[in-house]
Order: sequence, then structure tokens, then C-alpha cells
Amino acid sequence: MTPIIELVPDTVWHRVEAGRMLPLRMLVTMPEHASRAVIIPMSGLSTTEPGIEFNFDLWTQEIRLEPGDSVRLTVSLRFHRPGNYDLAKFFLQVNPDGTGNGELVSLPAMPVVVLPVSGLRLSCERICGYEDSTKLEIHAVNESIRELRNMQLFVGPAECLIAGPTRLRRAVMRPSEELKFELIARGDSVGFTMNADIDGIAIETTETLPVPLAGDERQTAKPFRFLEPRSFTNDTVILKNEDSSREVTRKAGVYHVHGGTTRYRLTIIASHTDTGSIRVYTSTGRIEVEPITSPPGEQQFILTVVENSLFTHLVRMDYDAQVGNQPLRGEIHFAIRPTWKKWLLVAATAGFALTAKGCAAFAPAVFRSDVSIESMTFNLVELVNQSPGELLQMLSIPVIYAVFMVGDLFWRIWNEA
Repeated sequence: MTPIIELVPDTVWHRVEAGRMLPLRMLVTMPEHASRAVIIPMSGLSTTEPGIEFNFDLWTQEIRLEPGDSVRLTVSLRFHRPGNYDLAKFFLQVNPDGTGNGELVSLPAMPVVVLPVSGLRLSCERICGYEDSTKLEIHAVNESIRELRNMQLFVGPAECLIAGPTRLRRAVMRPSEELKFELIARGDSVGFTMNADIDGIAIETTETLPVPLAGDERQTAKPFRFLEPRSFTNDTVILKNEDSSREVTRKAGVYHVHGGTTRYRLTIIASHTDTGSIRVYTSTGRIEVEPITSPPGEQQFILTVVENSLFTHLVRMDYDAQVGNQPLRGEIHFAIRPTWKKWLLVAATAGFALTAKGCAAFAPAVFRSDVSIESMTFNLVELVNQSPGELLQMLSIPVIYAVFMVGDLFWRIWNEA
């Protein structure tokens, strides 16, 4: 089947480092012989590969292409996991104008090897300046948790390096180990290339550092961003009842929990290997959060569902996962269902309200959560002793209870839809 558009990536990758934001540029062309225009929806690039994060800062609206039109798109993406990838598993959503049937057009095949994060941080400090060159002190620190074996650091380019090392080699560079050396360079930047083995995988990274000017001559400004991107993470979430240890299954993306101070154990297993702390935000008046000691690779929390209303409420809880230097946002959706005791309490109170002597008890049970079953039992005994004939009206209690169940069912269906 001939694609309805022509898609040619401008970017050529072969070996890239995990964790770095990389620009993916592509030229999209609508053939001249096409019968109708197409619409490319905003943020219409997706992939079946796991552990890939997209940033659509430079793609802020849908794009319409008439026959013969071309457009260049740029999307930033980050590979969070080392491994072998292929751009053929990236797809662009294309919708023919006037129809509801869209098509996913894959990018041309291009193998990409994603290498582990080297963790080598480079920095330079100015010592002094000469007529046409600068003396610098270079710092190279292994900030990863793994050893760099057979590490080689090349300095260049040759025409800019007047004096100093051109290559440094270490058989093993352990975590937190630092290399420090001096050099004299001409120009406004110095380039570095690092080769090493991490856990048996050969990696290669390049970096260019600007040469600091005397004093504070270099003007550094933070790049302007009209809208700060909100990057999301997709982690494994496990929810269990704290008392019974029974796992709560997710239905249509929502966890159904019960109120009335019911406690649950929330476990988050991060999808990114370099995830640090995870913070789950409390939903005030509904769900309280308490972090607890967690086993390696997991972060656990105790959730106390304090809300106990008559009908189900949908609640979204946000959490932040710190991945390297970037916070990612996650979401967990809950449906807080009332407990059966709440319904029984209100149904019994409504049954009392049907009698002449029970009207005053109806409002407290509906609007208060501290009315006990023992109090309702005492009122029932008093009612039987004083007006035995009115006891028949108590048969409405199961009917009222059933009305609450059916009403809550339809309320949940309407809200989740």
C-alpha cells in the first residue's frame, strides 16, 4: 500500500546516549497527484517502543497539507533505556480531510543503538589569558554509579590546542573519581571525545565546552520557552488493601476504592532506571498520603481514603518522579465508593424518618459520618416500644438501600463515560 504522504527524516543517528534530549527532524511531502488534502494532528508522532519521551515544543498546532505541499517538523525525544531501536517503529498520524479514517505512516527504517549514560561530567575554569589563547583547568568527574573501563578522553581539535594533553587513558575510572588537568587553547571552545566500556558495552560521547572569558564578559541567558513542557511518565502502579492484602484491579484506568478511612498500600515501580525520589500529592479531604520504607526498586505509600459520601467520586492524584535532573509527572485515578455501612445507616435513618417520631434523626445521618449503628439500634427499640404499628414502615429500608445502589451505579457509569 502506497503511503498517502512521503516522510523523509533529516536526522541520521547511529549511536546515541540514553537520557539526552535529541532533535528528530523530518520532511513531510504531500504528493501532487493526491486526491485530497490531509491533516496532521498536533503531537501526532507516536511509537511502539517503550521508554521513549517526546517533547512537542516546536509543534503547537495541527498541520494541513494540500497536494504538492511540504512541511518540516521537529520533535525532541529522549531514550531512557539503552538498547537497539529502529525509527521504523515511529508513526506519524495522518488524517485525510473530510473523513474520520486516519492512517499511521511509519518512518523509514533506521537502526539506532542507544548506549548507557556515561556519567562523565566535564567542566572548565579559566586560569589566565594570553594574547591569542587561554589557559584552562579541565575537570572530568565520573558521576555515574558504574565503573568506566578502558576510558580514553581525547581533546581537540588539534589546530585549537596549543599545549596540554591530547589523550588521557585510564584502565578503570571508578564512581566519583575525578581527572584534573591544564591546557592552553586558542578559540572560543574546546572539544572532547570519550570512549569507554560500561558493563561490557562500548560507548562513545562527544561534548564541546565554551572557553570562559575574563571577568563576566560572557552573557548567559536561559532560553526563552513560551510554554514549559509537561512531560509525563508511565510507571507500574500496584494498589492493595492494607488489611486484606488483596490487590485492587484497575478498570478503564481507574482504581475503585472505598471511603470511611479505608487504608491501601500504593506501590510505584519506576519505568526509568535512573529515577530518584517520587512524591505523591495528597488530595485534601479525600485521600491522605504517607510514605513508608520501601524495598529496592520500589517506592511505597499508605493511602487513607477519608471521604465517605453517598455517591462515588472520581479523584485524580498527581505524583512527581525525579528522573535525572528533570521531574516527570504521573497521574493515578481513583473512584471513591461509599461503604455499605454508609448506605445502610442512611437507609435505616430514612426508614425512621417515615415515622412520626423519626424525622429529627434523618438529617444527622446524611450529613454526619460519626452516627453509629448502636445509636440507630437504640432508636429502633424506642420506636417499637412506643408505636408497634409504625414498624411496618421500616420495610422501606431495603428498598431505600437498593435505590442508593442503583443510583450510584448509574452515577459511576455517567462519570466514567
